[in-house]
Amino acid sequence: MTRAEQLSLPNFNLPSNGPAAIVMMLRDTDTDNPKVLMSMRLRSGRLGFPGGKLWKSERRNPARGGMRETLAETGIRIFHPEYLIESHISPVRIAAEGRERDMHVFYCFAEECTRDDRPMRLEPRKHSSWRYVPVRMLPRYVAAGLLHPIATNADLLRVANEACDVAHQTKEFAAWFHRDQEIERELQEGTYSTLAYIHDKEAGHLVF
Repeated sequence: MTRAEQLSLPNFNLPSNGPAAIVMMLRDTDTDNPKVLMSMRLRSGRLGFPGGKLWKSERRNPARGGMRETLAETGIRIFHPEYLIESHISPVRIAAEGRERDMHVFYCFAEECTRDDRPMRLEPRKHSSWRYVPVRMLPRYVAAGLLHPIATNADLLRVANEACDVAHQTKEFAAWFHRDQEIERELQEGTYSTLAYIHDKEAGHLVF
């Protein structure tokens, strides 16, 4: 039995209306076509994200529950809970499957949090194959009633947009920091010209 299969075994001490966590794993956020990992729940015929109920030991750190569920359902191992970013809407009270529960909503970036983002279908009786779906398709799924009630009630399209904004800001800061280091090196070497200063000032590299 694999580690992922072991993690997917039921926990009989788990209350049926206890808190849960879902993970929106995004990739290609630096392009005009960001994608999010989804599959169809065979029982309901609706699309959703990796996730599930938290164990009692995970309630103080729901990101660990999100990591465990992602591994158990997709085989994708997230390096550390810090790679999961809890959304501004989380936790949210969700009514789904006939019960209410507190739902912790996380997102992460596949390029950063794992070495291999190729998902596997580890629970074939529960899910269809996992695939990366363009974020721009989510409004259509909502309008067609194809999203799981959890996804619809939590307004996860807003979460996806939030995640893409965070990724863009992070990449902008990384580019700024890299150029700042280059400027420092060029100053030490005496190769930093007036034209380069004007260009960097217009680009926002106001380091002096």
